[in-house]
Amino acid sequence: MSEKAHFRPLNEDHAVAGVKFAVVLNQVLHPQAVSAAENAHGIWQEGLPAASASDVGVDVGGRQLKAPGVLFAFLRPDGTANWSMQIGGNKIEVECNLYSRWDRVWMTAGGYLSAALAVVSQAQENLSLMMTELTVRDVFVAQNRPYQLSQLIKVGEYLPRRVLSDGPLWHCNTGWFDDAQAGTNSHLHNLNCDAAPANSEVAITMMHFQQKRIQEPLSVRELSSKNFLGSEMKVLHDKNKTLLREVLTQEMLDRIGL
Repeated sequence: MSEKAHFRPLNEDHAVAGVKFAVVLNQVLHPQAVSAAENAHGIWQEGLPAASASDVGVDVGGRQLKAPGVLFAFLRPDGTANWSMQIGGNKIEVECNLYSRWDRVWMTAGGYLSAALAVVSQAQENLSLMMTELTVRDVFVAQNRPYQLSQLIKVGEYLPRRVLSDGPLWHCNTGWFDDAQAGTNSHLHNLNCDAAPANSEVAITMMHFQQKRIQEPLSVRELSSKNFLGSEMKVLHDKNKTLLREVLTQEMLDRIGL
């Protein structure tokens, strides 16, 4: 990277601060299914030793209700989580805040998701997979103030020209469907970007959320015989990389290996 570059990725060779994988089910998990997950802690206890009750918000007809849930985590000394898995509502979510490389992280996350799905499907009948979700949070740090945002992003389809002149602190949120022209609206994207103070620096955060509906709901009990989750998450991962290539400057893409 040029000595005059105004930005660096959060990490030496990538900018990923965190990634969250989620599966959305056709039913809210019953209390007995959540209890079954609590009792099965030993299956994933080595990687997620901490466990605690965690109420989960569920949208029911536009109303936010609370449902029982459980949170498993590997905690840092400051109480934040390197890894966590939340089971409750109609979702199972696995979050990694210690990202290295996709294959390694997905191997761990996919193992947790598959094990949790197997447990809850034994405790609750007729569970099906409705959607998969992936959230990737990239962070870039401004090395100079004032900084030139044009050294980090390309304005265009996803980010308007105005962000280049809004000053050091700004926000931009946009969303779209991959398949809007086909009228199916089954693959949603949301890109939430902002610049905020981070100690004496400014951090540019790009959070890319994707939700992909499965064409035919798949019985959870059938997942063990397929690599369905791996294939679905790879599609979302590839879409995330494609978006970054369209948003970031070539210099930053080279810096993070894209």
